Amino acid sequence: MRSPVLSFAIVGSLLSSCASSPNLIAQRLAATPASDHAYIIGTYVVSCEPRNERCAQAFNSLSTYYRAIDNKDARGRLNSTSGSVFGTDTVHDFVDLEHKEKGFHFCVALPPGDYAFHTFDFYNFAGGGSGYSLPEKSQFALPFTLAAGEVAYVGRLKLTTSTGQNIFGMKLPAPGILLLSSDSTATQDAALHKCPESVWSKSIRDATLKAAATNGNPLVQVEPGR
Repeated sequence: MRSPVLSFAIVGSLLSSCASSPNLIAQRLAATPASDHAYIIGTYVVSCEPRNERCAQAFNSLSTYYRAIDNKDARGRLNSTSGSVFGTDTVHDFVDLEHKEKGFHFCVALPPGDYAFHTFDFYNFAGGGSGYSLPEKSQFALPFTLAAGEVAYVGRLKLTTSTGQNIFGMKLPAPGILLLSSDSTATQDAALHKCPESVWSKSIRDATLKAAATNGNPLVQVEPGR
């Protein structure tokens, strides 16, 4: 049976550098009246391995990306970082040693419009940086639409990791998949309170991402048991 690393390599590519580009979403948001700012809320979760009272993620950076439908360069990401030399490690809202995961609730302000989560990557900082990402042909579309001034709950997104082997039989961290599910009402409220206080009284529209929207892409699945 092939290792998870080799299975992912069929649809993945090794990163050699981190590309940067102007934050077009931030520019659009700055040009949008504050009263028209829309918000997505939810929970971002990553796999981790218990070590005493801590839970270590397999890669320094685990990211899931979204972008505007009308301009693929207008994009943002949900990210969990550990081991940053710049002191920018992610502060997680919870660590669940039993289920080998940790995560945080999020609230992201966006201009109204049409968007989609479309890819993810796994990145390590050592040696100048390397990791795994999806080529364009293997990416997916988890669409959501935002009206002016609304709050939309997009769900619980869990980016998993796995273990593979190199040619010497040594175990190595390997990419995983994206698992989708929903949170309780109380957890959604915790995410809402990550938004500006002026937003707390707004109603939440259910815009939970659906794995079925990817037309069977094996890299996006429903989280079992949730």
